Amino acid sequence: MDDVESTPRHQVRCDGCSQLTPSYDIVNYGSMERGYRQLCGRCFNTEVAKTAGVEGFEHASFEP
Repeated sequence: MDDVESTPRHQVRCDGCSQLTPSYDIVNYGSMERGYRQLCGRCFNTEVAKTAGVEGFEHASFEP
């Protein structure tokens, strides 16, 4: 039997922070040359801010 960790249905493990995240909050971020990573919204926003040179970026969290 494989040692594959089971995850709750419709959740994906973020490649940035390793947290289980609802699949609707996952972004496939990258390129064909470097490959893609599945990032949660928080990690994606942080990565884009870093790439754009934004200093002091803080991710805003809103309750539904």
